[in-house]
Amino acid sequence: TPPGEGVGSHFVSHCGDGCLFELRADPLETSDLASRHPQRLARLRAKLEAYEATAFNPDRGGNTAAACEHAQGVYRGFWGPFMR
Repeated sequence: TPPGEGVGSHFVSHCGDGCLFELRADPLETSDLASRHPQRLARLRAKLEAYEATAFNPDRGGNTAAACEHAQGVYRGFWGPFMR
């Protein structure tokens, strides 16, 4: 199913440079406000990048097709060990 179609498609969005939602008024995140508030988005992105710079982020290796296939098949969309 292409992105934006199918079950749950109204819950998933790929915003490219970031999304901005008013969660009290739009709890399902259906109306992206990023284009109307670019300064706010930039300020929040800078905060996020500052937080991420201090987060523990160990090397987890590269993307592996086998891991994705295992997560989608065996674990039904959740991550888990994929090598035995």
